[in-house]
Amino acid sequence: MAACSTSWLRATLDGPISILLKLGVPNPFANPYKEVPIIFGEWFNADTEAIINQALENETFKLKVKPAKTYLLRDINAGLDDELFFTITDHSLTIVDVDAV
Repeated sequence: MAACSTSWLRATLDGPISILLKLGVPNPFANPYKEVPIIFGEWFNADTEAIINQALENETFKLKVKPAKTYLLRDINAGLDDELFFTITDHSLTIVDVDAV
């Protein structure tokens, strides 16, 4: 039996896919100093309330930044059906685009 495109449903794929502008097309905003993909996901095998409490107590990701530089954070929700929270302490945040609803 020949493999069909649905065989990808059984594959494990992890990582961001970024769609870039065509060459020669300028950004609609200032070029960032650095782009950083951040993937939010889920995988657990424990009491969900305990996991939530632990997540609220711990900082799970830190990014060292240079003063007066602009960073493009590509936040990607790889979770299935969760409420995810994202904040940046003591920095301004501008949302430049949102995909899906």
